[in-house]
Parts: sequence; C-alpha cells; structure tokens
Amino acid sequence: MKLAEFKLFRYAIPLKAPVKLAKTLMNKREGLILQITNEDGLFGFGEIAPLPGFSPESLSEAESEIMSVGNSHSENFSTDNLRELMAGSHSSVKFGVEAALLDLEAKTKGVRICDLLSKAPLKTISVNGLLTGAPDEILKRAAAYGRVGYKAVKLKVGSNNVEDDIAITRHVRKVIGEKILLRLDANRAWNIADARKFCDAVKECTIDYLEEPLSDINSLVPALENNSLAVPLALDETTREITPGELTKFAKVKAIVLKPTLLGLENSLRFAEKAHALGITPVIGSSFESGLGLSVLAHIAAAVNSEDIPAGLDTHSWFANDVIEGSLPVKKGLINLAELPDFETVLNSGLLNEEVLS
Repeated sequence: MKLAEFKLFRYAIPLKAPVKLAKTLMNKREGLILQITNEDGLFGFGEIAPLPGFSPESLSEAESEIMSVGNSHSENFSTDNLRELMAGSHSSVKFGVEAALLDLEAKTKGVRICDLLSKAPLKTISVNGLLTGAPDEILKRAAAYGRVGYKAVKLKVGSNNVEDDIAITRHVRKVIGEKILLRLDANRAWNIADARKFCDAVKECTIDYLEEPLSDINSLVPALENNSLAVPLALDETTREITPGELTKFAKVKAIVLKPTLLGLENSLRFAEKAHALGITPVIGSSFESGLGLSVLAHIAAAVNSEDIPAGLDTHSWFANDVIEGSLPVKKGLINLAELPDFETVLNSGLLNEEVLS
C-alpha cells in the first residue's frame, strides 16, 4: 500500500496530580501523534510516547527518529518500506508506527484493529484500577473502584518501608472486599529478605499476583523454583531484558505484563503467544499513553486473551485533559470495544496545535 503523507504532532497533557515513576515525578504526559495517509486518503494514527524513567529513549530522540523517516519518504513510499525502516527503531517509535499501520489497514478493510489481531476478539474488556499516592488517597480510590464495579485493582508498593507496604496492602484488601482481584507492583524494590517478609505478611490477602518484587533479577528464577515467596508472581521490567523465547526460564510466574510502548507491538504479541504456550497469563498494560494510545491497547487486550483479563489501562483517569475528545469510555470498570473512538473524528486539535512534520 502506498503512503501519500506523514504528519506528526506534539502533545502535552497535564495530570490531575503528580505521579511518581521510578526516580521521576511526572506532572504532565508528553508525546507525539503520528498520522499517515494512503493514496486513497485514508488515515492511520499511532502514538509515540517514551515513558520517563522506563524507556531508554527520550522523547526528543524518538521524535528525531520518526522525523528522519518522514522526511525521507518518496512518492513510491509504501507500508512495507515503513516496516523495514522501523526494524531497528526504539520501542516507542515502533509501537507508534505499528499502531498507525494497523489502524490504516483496519480502515482499508472496514474492520477494527482487534479484528486484525484475532478471529474472535472480546466485545468488552475489564480495566485494572490503579492505586498509587498517599495512603488516604489510595484508600479513597480503592473504595470508589469497589463501588462502581471494577473487577481488579493494582496497588503500587515498594516506595515506603516494608511495614508500611504491608499495612496499606491489608487496608486495601479490607476496603475492596474479597471479590475484587488485588494486584501488586513493587517495581523491583526489594532484596530477597524484604520480599519474603512482605509476601509472608500479605499472603492471607489473596493476592492475584505481585509484579517484579526483586531488585536482583538473578534472584527471581531461584525464588520461583524454590517457591520461596508466598504469593503468585508476575513479570514486567524483565520483559525488556529477555526475548520471548527466554520466557521459558520464568515458566512458574502466573502472569506477564506487556507494555507495547516499552516492547513494541509485534514483540508484545510474540510474548503473549509464548506466555499462552507456557500457561502464563498475558496482561496488557499501559505506559501512561493518551486516550489514543490507550484505545489501541484496548484493542490488543481484546485480542490476546480468550477470556476477560483486566488490563492496566486506568492511567486515563489521571489525565486532566486528553488528545481525544471526552475520555476513554470506561464504564463501571469496563470498556466496550464498540464505543472506542474513531481517532480522526475525535482528535482534540486544541492539544495538537504544533505540527512538527508534514
């Protein structure tokens, strides 16, 4: 398929409250929206948004990379040319381009993105509510998620001392009751002794899984083999350090969190396929993308699992505004795929007011 035009826009979305990410305190989310147009005038959209503290590339590096591609395209430039040029790109750039190409292909065929990825995508997906911040705010959000019907919440732990993390985990379980899944994410905060202390103390809280408890990756495989941590475990950061084929070493984890902005879309799909083969549950997660990127992730989540596995897409609730009009259509903790936006009709031009490539 021939491509006729590239456009690239910057955005900056203020957050309702600062979010702590690794060693970074994020007050706004910045990124790029890529628009590609084929010779028939159909558009495809993707988002390029490296996550500070997690993506190895900066936003300026990602922008330079995609601009060099856009400025070099010729009148014979095709989708195949674009895929070839992206082979060695940073993951955030790959995901943006892959999403734009998928969006364009879906429009060309008159289907949805999820229909290209699965013969039987889910019609609705659950969203995993995100709990982070001060204890009072965490408990307030946890109660709100429970009231509106969320099936799962994820609590960030590891930023405080272990005793405080144990206490807030127990409080959250009490607030949400026993029916809501409680997931935890430690972002590699602990040594094996602290991780064992934490897990032993919260094992009665019925934890769905704990993501990346150990600061030393070399300790994770022995911990899995020896069952030395008392709650089910999940991978996240490790996926950026291994190939899908190497997932076999971690076959005893319960789940694997896949973030296409940090992995690339095709690599994420390969991880999901390998996970299913090993009996591991793939969970699609966000990297604080805008509503456009989150909509693409919702399509991916609907395609990679045959049953509803709550996806980590609640980051939209932290945005004070968005590049799409309104917000991601999350109702009672669910996204109906039929209600996801058609990007070209709802892009909020007020936040896309600086075109950097055309």
